Amino acid sequence: MIKTTVNTRDSAAPTGDEVHDVVVIGAGASGLSAALLLGRARRRVVVIDAGEPRNAPAAHMHGFLSRDGLPPATLLDLGRAEIDRYEVDIVRGRVEHVEPGYDVRLEGGPVIRARRLLVATGLRDELPDLPGVRERWGKDLLHCPYCHAYEVRDQPLAVLGTHPGAVHQALLLRQWSEDIVLLTHALGLSPQEREHLEAFGVRIVEGRAMRLVVDDDRLRGIELTDGRVIPRTAVFLFPRPAPRDDLLALLGCAKDDQGWVVTDRTGRTSVPGVWAVGNVVDPRAQVIAAAGMGSTAAFAINTDLLHEDVEHAAARHRATPRHGCPDMTTRQAMGDAVAAARTAPERGPAAQPAGRACSRGRALISAVRSSPAPGYSFTNTSTRIHHGSKAQRSRGQRHRADVSRPRTASETARPDPVLGPLVRAVYQGHPHRRGGGCRACGRSGRRQDQRR
Repeated sequence: MIKTTVNTRDSAAPTGDEVHDVVVIGAGASGLSAALLLGRARRRVVVIDAGEPRNAPAAHMHGFLSRDGLPPATLLDLGRAEIDRYEVDIVRGRVEHVEPGYDVRLEGGPVIRARRLLVATGLRDELPDLPGVRERWGKDLLHCPYCHAYEVRDQPLAVLGTHPGAVHQALLLRQWSEDIVLLTHALGLSPQEREHLEAFGVRIVEGRAMRLVVDDDRLRGIELTDGRVIPRTAVFLFPRPAPRDDLLALLGCAKDDQGWVVTDRTGRTSVPGVWAVGNVVDPRAQVIAAAGMGSTAAFAINTDLLHEDVEHAAARHRATPRHGCPDMTTRQAMGDAVAAARTAPERGPAAQPAGRACSRGRALISAVRSSPAPGYSFTNTSTRIHHGSKAQRSRGQRHRADVSRPRTASETARPDPVLGPLVRAVYQGHPHRRGGGCRACGRSGRRQDQRR
């Protein structure tokens, strides 16, 4: 029985209102490794654990540096404890459905929303339908020589021919034992394969297996359909790997000719925002390799999220009113105010005295000054727009409205194409001149003599 540990955030799934950065489906070595790195990157992560690791039947795990010989369940307990330090949520359950976006629905549970999805659901080892096979799987009925052969070294071993890879498996096992038997079972051997097996010291036994002989909870041999019993202390076979990739298929992830989901070196699939790592995409990945795949995917996912965060921040930056630079909504409001002022009915004479703008010009100035323009500070030191004295005009020293607006370095280098002409027309334009018109409103008219 697998020991399980529940951490402080195990008991309940997050609500559907929360949006997490990443949902990791699968809590094996690859999923937990990715969650560890993403948690350390301060991402909001949820790990969904169905509690079905591929290596659950094995008593010990080998080939993992610093963890060689550790029970697989203990490794997962340690991993859950480590990611708990970084506030990663673990939800016990099975995913029922995933919608693009990504909404992850649990069986009988809530919907968890995420920006990115990492699938690390592993695979199932499909075993031959023989008595004793499932009961002895992971004990003395084994698969990977690198994982288990050292523990049965120098013992009489057999390879059951259920897969074309059984030939390579039998040749490989000669490194651990001199007594290797290949039982052909359902496997047909080519002349070249027979030659290689015989030359390398592997004995070939023709026949089909009927059952595994077990006595006192120990494997004693293989009984054939013709009644013969081949004494062996351990049997290796090559199971048919069946990836748990239903969710990936549902999302439309591309597959290769062998039916495996295609990814790049980081685990990115053909569907944007979806990564897949571990045995769900690579049946040969051992525990340490699967953990490395999860770490690599976590780097890529965090970088992808970072780029998206920066793009969103830049969009908000462009849309947010800043000191000296209103957003497009404010620009439109100012334009509407100017348009309304230009069409306002004129009050009073068509031509104004030299010291005043016409009524439309004043309405225009008032409209712009009262328009919503956060970040702008218009200060007019004089309530009149005037030309000054005749002597000043003759010297070309016409007075303009004193308009104060803070400007940034970028505005100085590249004037605003929308507000620049508006400000010049309204605040730096002259009112009526002899024979001219009001530059604020664009109305022309002759100046009347006020002393008439």
